[in-house]
Amino acid sequence: MLPVILYGCKSWSTTLADEHKLRVFENKVLRKIYMPKRDEVTVECRRLLNEELHGLYDFPDIVRIMKS
Repeated sequence: MLPVILYGCKSWSTTLADEHKLRVFENKVLRKIYMPKRDEVTVECRRLLNEELHGLYDFPDIVRIMKS
């Protein structure tokens, strides 16, 4: 996923809005990969929170990789 998204990022001049869009895209992809979780108490499926997603995905976020 990252090589395709970050192709040519060394020449980008990004704004905060661009960084936000990259984070939103990364979260959407991670939600597709990790699927909704079933809550044991209410037996309903729920969406993972951003902190839970990044806890499962053990890599730095996309903006930190882009800036390095």
